[in-house]
Amino acid sequence: MLAETPYPNPFELIRYVLRCLDLKQSNKRLDDLAGKSIYDPRELTRELEQSAPSTLEKYMGPVASDKISTSLSTFIDHYLRDIVGKTAADGVSRADVLGLLIRSCIKEHLVGFVTKLNQELKAPHPSFWFSPGANTVGATFAWLEEHQPGMTAYLASLSKENRDRISSWRNGKELPSAQSIQLLFSTSNPSKTCEITRNRNFAKSLLFMARAVDFIKRHDQGKRLIDEARLSIWNAENGIHFGNAIERIQARLWLTVKNKDQHVGKLQRDLMRGTEKSDSEGHQETIRQVRKIIQYSSSLKSAQYWIDWYDARWHVFSGELEEANRLYKESFEKASFVAGENLRDIIREALVVAANQSKSDIVFLKQLKWSLVNFGYDIPSASVSKPSNTVSDTIERWEIEQWRSAFFKVFPKEGLYPGTDFGFKVDSTGPLIFTDPGNIKPDYRYPRRKIKIGDTWKRSMPQIVWFAINENIEACRQLLEKGADINVQSEVGDTPILIALEALNLTEVPYRSLNDELYQLISMERHNGATINTRTEKKRLLPIISAVQTGRFEIVEKILSMGANPNGRGKTDEQTSLTVCLKLIGILKNPELSKNEQLSIPITPETLDSIRRYSQGAFGFTLEDQMKNLEQMESSALYQQIWERYLDLMYQRICENMNLAEMRRVASLLIKAGADANAEHSSPIKGYTPLMLAAELDEVDLFEIMLVHGGDTAKTYVDPKSGRDVSINEIANYFDSRDILLLMSRLAPALNDKGKM
Repeated sequence: MLAETPYPNPFELIRYVLRCLDLKQSNKRLDDLAGKSIYDPRELTRELEQSAPSTLEKYMGPVASDKISTSLSTFIDHYLRDIVGKTAADGVSRADVLGLLIRSCIKEHLVGFVTKLNQELKAPHPSFWFSPGANTVGATFAWLEEHQPGMTAYLASLSKENRDRISSWRNGKELPSAQSIQLLFSTSNPSKTCEITRNRNFAKSLLFMARAVDFIKRHDQGKRLIDEARLSIWNAENGIHFGNAIERIQARLWLTVKNKDQHVGKLQRDLMRGTEKSDSEGHQETIRQVRKIIQYSSSLKSAQYWIDWYDARWHVFSGELEEANRLYKESFEKASFVAGENLRDIIREALVVAANQSKSDIVFLKQLKWSLVNFGYDIPSASVSKPSNTVSDTIERWEIEQWRSAFFKVFPKEGLYPGTDFGFKVDSTGPLIFTDPGNIKPDYRYPRRKIKIGDTWKRSMPQIVWFAINENIEACRQLLEKGADINVQSEVGDTPILIALEALNLTEVPYRSLNDELYQLISMERHNGATINTRTEKKRLLPIISAVQTGRFEIVEKILSMGANPNGRGKTDEQTSLTVCLKLIGILKNPELSKNEQLSIPITPETLDSIRRYSQGAFGFTLEDQMKNLEQMESSALYQQIWERYLDLMYQRICENMNLAEMRRVASLLIKAGADANAEHSSPIKGYTPLMLAAELDEVDLFEIMLVHGGDTAKTYVDPKSGRDVSINEIANYFDSRDILLLMSRLAPALNDKGKM
């Protein structure tokens, strides 16, 4: 358990919700996760999107399961990002934190949930659930008898044993178990005359909710929640600002701490990263004094991370990275679910220290990345969706290079103690530059030889990859004749076939050569499936997407025949080839509209991550660093002119060299090859599918082909502003896609209840 941390972790919250519903049952994995402050974010995703919804649906049906799961996910996301990840709770007890959470975000979210149920499912009025002394289960049975046709007759038809059990629930002697609620509305129950069996999931859902409310009322904090929710429904002014309330508790606590300003204040001033400093021994003595203050104060136990953090800094300033790394681990573990935004700063420093150990501490780096994602400071970099302890399933090599190279940005040399010298050179920052690539000659005696290239820093690759990058077709031809392997890649994933396709890419500025000699040479070689589906690490360039970006049907057809996966994800925002193709169709149909949409596209974490991947650490390694740099550039009129000119050049190249009819043939080819019309993407909006994009573009022929191959018209995306589900019909209406609307109207009788043909 995390009883010693002020904030409960999200698995504790999930477990409590399931326990209220009597659906927790035996779940060792959930219990184990509830005891961890550092966990793989994919574990949380799995619990919220698979495990918990599966349990809820089994007992309550799909509608209630979806409502509860969505509400729980929304709350936990807000809780982690906007509460735990921002507000430090040093010195505040868990009881106090829970009390403040109840009076702020928990109450607000609970009221919003029951209000939505009332509006969307015609459930009881929100005030129904928050009567102070009433037995909610009993009141729910009464409500069902009044509002559900046949309920009274149905209950009367039950066996005496079941009627007695219901009587016990109604008078509050016992809470109904999940199993008993489930059996109460089993289809085997003898009611042939009433309609309740058709609405049993609705009735069960209300009883489960009532059971949860009565369970909550059994505890003091729960009674407080019910009271707060009731006042909120009637618009009583009883809300608080969580962060301000925490600060008031902390202020009272600090008044009791002697010598706080003398010791704590001194460390905060003197051990800033960029401040010149000299009194190494004096600072270490102050650290020892603060440790004593914390050690002898029961209220400050949760602030232990802070002194470990500053002690770790001291060791960095002194040049002792190994001990600093150990202390950062201590601080990081203690800071989780305690430190608010301080945790982000601890992680930032710990990343560059762990990356610069004599052998990078990759296990620690993995855990740091987990927490960056958990608290919304960053987004996942690796594309693996299942929980994994394998380091490469969480962090990629380019990230470690960026963290290593950013050491002196995080810890400026002027902030180190005099005489500190780490003895390592920071490299791999900024673009890889070649001042004289012509000096590198092919080695035909050893055609499979690897070389290291670069002037600013070095990258290793097979020599055939290098000469493909430089479009030295004769060198590539001779290397292949001498026995060079075509199924090779650079250390970042560049393959000869990818490079050959990129030479024909019409979407790149500066312009590519469009010389297809290299492609003709490379594509004749026998490729294995792994090579044709290999994407680069950082920029996520993928052969099938590069093939689409050539605008040439025969090239896409060839790459598919070589074993390319039509559902492979590429580009920094994880697009599929079908989505890329549809976006190009949109540009060809209306380049000016596409340009305006590109200029007005919102800045998302995925956008910032893309900048980070392409800038090679030049602007820092955090999303916050990228945002600061972007805001600075956008304040310049020159930047806007350059960006618009870049788009003009790209769209001009596309429109001059691509053909709308041919791109439609490419899209059709991809669909028939198995491209998923329902694959969800993060752009242009999170949750958007190729089918939605086809509806937006009024591409009726492609839309119909997608329907034939499993396209789902029932899928929706969530509007990021309103939180409302948006349907394909609404998309078509908004963009005045008349052909799509006509087709949808004509096909409506042929679509099943899941929106498929």
